[in-house]
Amino acid sequence: QPTMAMLGHFLRARPTRDTAVEFEVETFRRISGPHFDEKELREAAERSVERSFRREGTVRQMVAIAASDDRTAALRTLDIPVHAIAGEDDRALSPDHVRAIAAAVPGAQLSLIPGAGHLCTVERPAAVNDVLVPFIESHRST
Repeated sequence: QPTMAMLGHFLRARPTRDTAVEFEVETFRRISGPHFDEKELREAAERSVERSFRREGTVRQMVAIAASDDRTAALRTLDIPVHAIAGEDDRALSPDHVRAIAAAVPGAQLSLIPGAGHLCTVERPAAVNDVLVPFIESHRST
């Protein structure tokens, strides 16, 4: 579940096409760790808004996440390799949430990426690859 502060950020905002890039940059700033690269994320936001701008989709996504039921019981039934990865400094979803997911899935691995926020694959791609590639290799069929 998103934090109440993040949920409020999405539900209070009324970005227009003209202000959507600034809204996305502010969102990235709120959820990123110390490796926030405003230039890189502004460029990504500009591409995203150019491709499609539908504020109502983001609102629906946040409402659906907030209204979703606890999935812990379903996670306990998984019989596949799982590696839960999150940024140690994630301010959108608590790292405790990812710890709970990993604890619920039988045999799951957990990695918290130091110095990364919610966008750990963007903020610290090499660090994510350092834990993800060996995991994938260890489960590759031969």
